Amino acid sequence: MLKKFLFAFALLFSIGTTANADVWGQFRNSTGLKWDSLYLFGNFHDSLGLKETDGDSIAYWRYFQGAIFESTFVAFSTDKIWTGNFRRVFRASKSDGSTGAYAARVLVWKNGSRTAHNFDEGDWLTYSVLSTYPEVNIASSDTIAQVTNPVTALTTGSGSFPVTVNVKQGAVPIAGVLVQVVDSLTQLATQAIGNTDANGVIKLNLNSGFYFVRLFKPGYLFTAPETLLVSGATTKNYSGTLFDPGVPSSPSLCRVYGWVYGLSADSLAGVTVTAEIKTSPLEAGSIVISPYLKGTTTNSSGYWYLDLYPSSSLAPSNTKYEFTIYYNSTPIAKRTVIVPAQTNWQFTW
Repeated sequence: MLKKFLFAFALLFSIGTTANADVWGQFRNSTGLKWDSLYLFGNFHDSLGLKETDGDSIAYWRYFQGAIFESTFVAFSTDKIWTGNFRRVFRASKSDGSTGAYAARVLVWKNGSRTAHNFDEGDWLTYSVLSTYPEVNIASSDTIAQVTNPVTALTTGSGSFPVTVNVKQGAVPIAGVLVQVVDSLTQLATQAIGNTDANGVIKLNLNSGFYFVRLFKPGYLFTAPETLLVSGATTKNYSGTLFDPGVPSSPSLCRVYGWVYGLSADSLAGVTVTAEIKTSPLEAGSIVISPYLKGTTTNSSGYWYLDLYPSSSLAPSNTKYEFTIYYNSTPIAKRTVIVPAQTNWQFTW
């Protein structure tokens, strides 16, 4: 579930020889996987710094704990989104999901190469992948001053007042619900996060204030987001509903379903979701089905589903699907998975 497009940040690149540039980005948190996508955006100016113009080439270097692990060199046109502006998508962490301090350096050249150029623009930005629920903590002198350090792990918070949260379907407790409390101003700073126990209860510690609460458990529907007002010891009840996605169009298929949400947990309608298998030849039974591509769009609730062959029923049997979300025709998230041999399965980003 692409629950939110979280942790947006903005920085200024430092001034080059005679020009300056802007760079900004978004860390697209889904279900908290350590390898969520980091989107880097930037723009490039003429040698006088007066207007945006296309560069010739762009270099990206990425570092983990001070050691370089990735280098990418492309023509400016490859990452160009409009005049003078570019974008590149990275996995936020290394391929093994290592947590810790990361850095990215971006450099744009004009009228020359990496060894001979008329002018260039670029600088460093640093961020941290801190846990299985990663948040970006920007380390830069140009960072907006009101950056709040993120909660780095499952924590019940450090506020002054005890808060008890109950999550139920009717009178039945829902165990294992992920409860995330965030600030109400930016909805970016996590104040507490954890899972309900067997009684559907989680106990938190928060300061007085108004918060938003996000609830998640595969197979359940919750209001997104909920609200929470703390002005002393507080007890709050939330409800969820077990979701029935229905049965696939054929007993041999698996109904894969999910939701797409925006920055404030609002439903995103009309977003395209595709599932593709690039393996060729690909067989289902004795029938060659490659190339294989299925797609759909989200409804007004951000909901989508696709009826797909379980991976184990295909040849080769270890075949994986690549799922992609397209927002305004732009791919914003990808994930490669094995579709299980079951009637339905909730897909989470």
